Amino acid sequence: MLRHATAPDSAQRLDPGSRRPQTGVSFQHICAALFAVALACVAGGCSKSGGPQGPEGSGVDLSSVPPSQYPLPSATDAARFLNQASFGATEAEVNKLRTYGYSAWLEDQFFMPGRSHEAYINAVSASLPTGQSLDDSHVMNTFWREAATGQDQLRRRVAFALSQIFVVSLQDSTVSEFKRGVASYLDMLGRNAFGNYRQLLNEVTLHPMMGLYLSHLRNQKEDPARNRVPDQNYAREVMQLFSIGLYELNPDGTPKLVNGQPVETYDSDDIVGLSRVFTGFSWAGPDKSDTRFFGGGTQDPDREVLFMQSYPRFHSISEKRFLTAVIPAGTNADPDGDLRTALDEIASHPNVGPFISRQLVHLAHRHRPAGRPARHRRGGPAGSGGADGDAARRPDFRQGARAHSPGRTLDARLQRTLRLGQFPARRHRRPHQLPCPIADALADGVQFLPAGVRTAEHLHRRGGARRP
Repeated sequence: MLRHATAPDSAQRLDPGSRRPQTGVSFQHICAALFAVALACVAGGCSKSGGPQGPEGSGVDLSSVPPSQYPLPSATDAARFLNQASFGATEAEVNKLRTYGYSAWLEDQFFMPGRSHEAYINAVSASLPTGQSLDDSHVMNTFWREAATGQDQLRRRVAFALSQIFVVSLQDSTVSEFKRGVASYLDMLGRNAFGNYRQLLNEVTLHPMMGLYLSHLRNQKEDPARNRVPDQNYAREVMQLFSIGLYELNPDGTPKLVNGQPVETYDSDDIVGLSRVFTGFSWAGPDKSDTRFFGGGTQDPDREVLFMQSYPRFHSISEKRFLTAVIPAGTNADPDGDLRTALDEIASHPNVGPFISRQLVHLAHRHRPAGRPARHRRGGPAGSGGADGDAARRPDFRQGARAHSPGRTLDARLQRTLRLGQFPARRHRRPHQLPCPIADALADGVQFLPAGVRTAEHLHRRGGARRP
């Protein structure tokens, strides 16, 4: 479905998982639409229309940024790089890259301000005539406004790649009721685009749109008398899709084999144990009453954009055994502490580095990258230094992009450093196949809309059917 991002907003909210103040709050893959719209502004220098962009430029003195080890690019190489690191090269960005080089362009983008999807939705909502309400198209409009005209292109491109891993969807009837909440989820991905995986995982987990989508909002502890067990949906998905995957991996992303067979990362007992952690979380508000937990009564008007809060009365106090962690049974429920322990355990798993990095590359290329992903070196792009395992367990985008690990080609360098969406130009596919790279949109003049927009046969292309 749809999902994207923007720069941090100024509001600070408490992150129950880490108990530190954090900025912000918190869709399946994209689907091609019938609208044959040439994104002329993307291809040739966008106007900054559609609302205030925020401060123009990043404030970074590009001439003071130490140059990278790579020579200044030609116009062709600059455009190619920008088509991979943004939603399309413009003449101005090509000239900037040719003048200052890759390192300066990246540093500029790291500090580039942007607009908020949530603020756009709020403005639209306030301007609607009496009797009209927000619909899905308003969320799609803010996504495409920022993709086409936003100045923080790298952040949005990385957030777009993340959104294809940490999926929520407007196709879900419950999620679709909260347009502002979905917009805030997009903002959350953008705030974390250059940050730490552990923090991203925490905000994804506690965002109410994810809580609705994967049903751990209002998840209750077990009750043998009523034959009730905690909902296991999020416990399963957070391991399988958001962190470690199904099978243990080597640092280079290849599967570990024992007697020629892959080794599973978790089993059903791990799901049961972890599901108990994700009990007792629901809508935020000024109290922790049962009525608020179940969503009744007078709810906080901002509940869809605030992190879920804990409700100890509904949190399991049974033993929670998962992966290598054991949270012993107790008499006092501590949902925030249990959540922190669980996310620390997941984020420190050695599979996270290779699994997430490989996912980002794969989602970008829509095919297996040439060669194997680079092993994480000491102080290399995946983490904050230390041994290979430590680096792999603490991937950080910004540090990786600055590392500029050498590679055989520009594509290889981007795979190993940026870890961001790299869409191949004009990869042919059958018309019925859903996933379509943005590069195809730019090449064919076809605008893509987020998944959730069902259109006739999903695709419309010039030139007839294509072969894979």
